[in-house]
Amino acid sequence: EETRDSIVSHKLLDKLRRSAIPDLERVVVGVDPATTNRRSSDLTGIVVCGKDRDGNLCVLEDRSVKAGPEAWAQRVVETFHRWGASKVVVESNQGGAMVSSVIHNADDTIPIKRIHQRYSKSARAAPILNFFEREEAKVIGRWPHLEREICAFTPNGYAGDGSPDRADAMVNAASDLM
Repeated sequence: EETRDSIVSHKLLDKLRRSAIPDLERVVVGVDPATTNRRSSDLTGIVVCGKDRDGNLCVLEDRSVKAGPEAWAQRVVETFHRWGASKVVVESNQGGAMVSSVIHNADDTIPIKRIHQRYSKSARAAPILNFFEREEAKVIGRWPHLEREICAFTPNGYAGDGSPDRADAMVNAASDLM
C-alpha cells in the first residue's frame, strides 16, 4: 500500500504496466548489496532495468534475495547472463571493492560499475521516480515487493518499513541507463 502522499501510486504503476518486453537498447542489473548474512540483515536488492527505443525506463525484473554473498553474487551473474545485460551497477558504500570481488569470484567476465552514493536513498530515488510521474517508465510484469517500496516514497522521504533495498537497486540501474 502506498502512503497518502506517495510520489508514485499503485494506480499509476498499473497504468504503466506492460506484459510484453519492448525492443530494448540496453539492459543493466542494479545491485544494492547486503554486507552481512544474519537473520536481521537486509536483503540484497537485485533489479533489472532497460531502456527502450523510445527512451523509456523499463523495470524488467526483481531478483532480490536474502542470502549470503556467494549466493547473491551467483544470482547477479545468472540474472546478468539471462538478460544479456551490458553491466552490473553496484553501490560501493557498503563493502566497497568487496562487492565487485564477490561477483567476480562467481564470474570474472562481468563488467561492473561501482558507484559511491553521497545522498540518501530518497534523494537518489527522486529523479528516477520522475520518469514514472511523467509516464516515461514501464513496468514489465508484476513485482509486488518492489512496487510497494516504490510507492512508499513521499516528498518527505521513504515512509515504508525497513530499507528500500529493491528500490535502491532499481535506482542504481536506472541512474546508469537514464
